[in-house]
Amino acid sequence: MSYLVIDTEGNPLKQVAVIDAKGHLIYEAYTESANDKHANKKKFHEISHDLKSLLNGHICVFHNAGADLQTLRSSLDLDGELKYECTEQLARRLFPSLPSYGLAELCTYFKINHQGRGFTLSNAHDAQYDARFTYELYRYLCRYKLKQEKYPNVFSSVRVDTPFQDFPDAFKVQEPQYRYIYQLVQEIREDNNLQSQGVVILGEAGSGKTHMAMRIAQQLLKYNRLFFILQPAHENNVLYHIYSSVLQSLVQPVEKGYTQLEYFLSNIFFSILSKYQNNEDDRWLLEKLSKDRLYLFCESGNNETKTREERIERLEKYLLRWHNSQRFNNLFSEIFIKGLIKYCRYRREYYRDIIIRWLAGSGIEEDEETKIGLPDWGETLTSNDFALQALISLSVLSTLDQPLLIIFDQLEGLANPNNRPILLKLGEALRELMTNLRNTLFILNLFPITWQYFQDTLEKSTIERLSANTISIQEPTADEILAILNERLKPAGVFAEAFFNLEELHQIVHSESIRSSLILAANLYRKIVNEINFSDLSIGHYPNAISEVTQEVQNLIIKINDLEQRIKILEERTISKISFEEELYKFLREKKYILAKDYGKIGYQNNYHELGVLKCVLNYLQIVKPNISLTQYAIQMPINDQIIYLGHCKKYVIIMNNPETSRKPTINVNACFRAIQSFLADKKEATLFIYRDNRIRFPQSNNSPAARNWRSLQHRFGHRLEIRHINVNDYIWLHLFYAMITAIENKEFEGDVRPAEAVNLFLKKYPNEFWSYLFR
Repeated sequence: MSYLVIDTEGNPLKQVAVIDAKGHLIYEAYTESANDKHANKKKFHEISHDLKSLLNGHICVFHNAGADLQTLRSSLDLDGELKYECTEQLARRLFPSLPSYGLAELCTYFKINHQGRGFTLSNAHDAQYDARFTYELYRYLCRYKLKQEKYPNVFSSVRVDTPFQDFPDAFKVQEPQYRYIYQLVQEIREDNNLQSQGVVILGEAGSGKTHMAMRIAQQLLKYNRLFFILQPAHENNVLYHIYSSVLQSLVQPVEKGYTQLEYFLSNIFFSILSKYQNNEDDRWLLEKLSKDRLYLFCESGNNETKTREERIERLEKYLLRWHNSQRFNNLFSEIFIKGLIKYCRYRREYYRDIIIRWLAGSGIEEDEETKIGLPDWGETLTSNDFALQALISLSVLSTLDQPLLIIFDQLEGLANPNNRPILLKLGEALRELMTNLRNTLFILNLFPITWQYFQDTLEKSTIERLSANTISIQEPTADEILAILNERLKPAGVFAEAFFNLEELHQIVHSESIRSSLILAANLYRKIVNEINFSDLSIGHYPNAISEVTQEVQNLIIKINDLEQRIKILEERTISKISFEEELYKFLREKKYILAKDYGKIGYQNNYHELGVLKCVLNYLQIVKPNISLTQYAIQMPINDQIIYLGHCKKYVIIMNNPETSRKPTINVNACFRAIQSFLADKKEATLFIYRDNRIRFPQSNNSPAARNWRSLQHRFGHRLEIRHINVNDYIWLHLFYAMITAIENKEFEGDVRPAEAVNLFLKKYPNEFWSYLFR
């Protein structure tokens, strides 16, 4: 939807003129009651027919709307439901103390010109003339409105990082691609075998792949469970990384504060209750759930006979009965289901955090086990096997609900040769998941060049399963970019065509990608609303676009358009853009805020992930510090089977954040100590640095076997064994560096980024003594 500027003269109507959002005269007509000098006069019903067709779907802009609307209704019998805005009313709101609000007076007061000339009374009351000045006045007032209201920059957020974010979505942009994905979901749902499918979404950087994931979430999150998976950091952790990301997605809120998991179980309960309704209470509850699935978790009202606790107990009873009747029935899935239900039973975050750690397969303290009433997992499964069993259990539960959607995004770093082992393991994991998981749509977002690398690297059978469906995100058209701009500006009540001038708008809609269009729009917004001078910013040159156009040339273009002719746009344009340093620091500020905010939440990742993050950071540091020598050393430990050897400083490094990961804390910790002791005894000159997260409680008691083992090791090996504790600032530094690497490899910054420049800028802005000890 856009806007049209309309002016009428006379009542009954004598003349009408319509200007479009680009300032072009698109309609002008005179009635038979107009002066004889005007040719091609039209009858009232002809003009009425023309305008009804022309105005449909547009906002009509008038000056003194009451008078114009009265004329249109009385003379042309136009529908009174026209959506409109009035420049007179807008001016009164923004400037409440002016002596007059007539069109001539306002244009004179604000020095508004058309074709280089101000408003003259001798030309007034000509519909075309007044419409043109109303158009200019409307644009002036729209810009001033955002300045006065200090409206935040609606274009400043140019990246969609996860599908759980909420940005305005111009639905018609890439609509066929979304419809295709939606159809795949329906096909899985209607398939009697509930066979999983794969789809690869291809698009260049900034084309809107993650935005598509956000649209899928916005449209389907009430019905389908959506899991968002980023690039794994370590090859030995791929399946567990996927599962831990699934857990994080499950506790994401959907609506009214309820999580995906609560939506998931409430839909499942409704499905089961439909099968097992045994008595009047079941039928009564089924009727309640048919109106609101989330009634399962609502607090009871004064007149309710069944409490929330009783409803959840009934859910567990019926779900376990259904589970026991299925072929996949096993003890793991039964305990897992109880854990899912237990999470929803509690409201306090303290208990929910314990249960999520339990669901993640991490060992919890005995007193915590007692509080939540869930058993220890035992030691029978590795972390990856545990993850696979949990994912299979979720997919089986989903057969009572809607298909699962698993979206893999920001995988471009896997095309880096250093990450080839991770890619190979990801390929194996995907093949295993597509074989074992039912009722699931796997979605991979990739650059075309990265997908080609995947095809050259992974097994053919894996590629065939994934690429049964391939979708390309095409470069958006100018009209699609315009729709995105207007969607962003909609809350402010302003049209992009009114806010930006013709040259600015042309530059924005002909940018290379959605992201680059939004970046330019954000810069121009700052220039217009915040009056920021861009003279000191770098200038980027782009081929096949418009050059800087002077005011005189703009006036000439308008004149030619008025004569229904078009001018060929000049070949080159210039765009002011922010420097890479400013763009990088803005990105890092935003990421640092998120990391600091979430620091109190102990993550679901295990040691392999943290080890992979550290390796990735050290590999990148080699760009500016080539003396860094990084190799891996195998050590037979129940937690980590690899440590990092830094040859340049002769240090062995291991991250041991989570000794509880493989279930039995005491047994695994003691085995870990024995492995460390053996390693140090074998490597007579080695110095081992153990990095531990301060948030992890370990060990609990000075008299515990774990505590005694630590003291024994430190006494025996002295300075050769050093435990370094990672505090909040050190944790943020490491993961902020990793976030920057991920953004660079996924081309989230404009233009060609030099990694060395990014690393140096990061180290300049964020020096850190704790980690720099490893790469001096």
